[in-house]
Amino acid sequence: MTERKAVSIVMYTQHKNNDAVDKCKSFLRSLRRNTKYESYELIFVDNGSKAKKQKAFSQKLVKEGVIVVTHDRPLEINESLEKALLITEGNYVFLMTGDTYVPEYWLSKALQYFASNNEEEIHCKYGDRIVNGFRKTYDTSKKEVTEKEAV
Repeated sequence: MTERKAVSIVMYTQHKNNDAVDKCKSFLRSLRRNTKYESYELIFVDNGSKAKKQKAFSQKLVKEGVIVVTHDRPLEINESLEKALLITEGNYVFLMTGDTYVPEYWLSKALQYFASNNEEEIHCKYGDRIVNGFRKTYDTSKKEVTEKEAV
């Protein structure tokens, strides 16, 4: 049995071209290089991407231990993220787009903020991108996600 992760990082994207896949790769490099906290799961949401590189990219992510949620057609962003949230394990969830660059120790600093404040939600701005983080205060264990939705 694997250990439950304390943090879920949900990366949302809708690739319309191969440049977007390259931006996602850049995001993942920054995430892995600048996230010193180890107890996190990464969930990649592909919201109906049409990029030719997408299938190979998603398969590579799965081999690396990333949970990949794929939608055959683009959904509204809220609907797409809601489906991903149903499978998160973390007590803390961070939502970001695939073209975000995260700075060093970003996650440790965000978790320290949650620990020292009673905030349920935070918004961190990195360049022109905003990362939303929140403390999960609801129980998703009673909701069902079909195998098709979770793969």
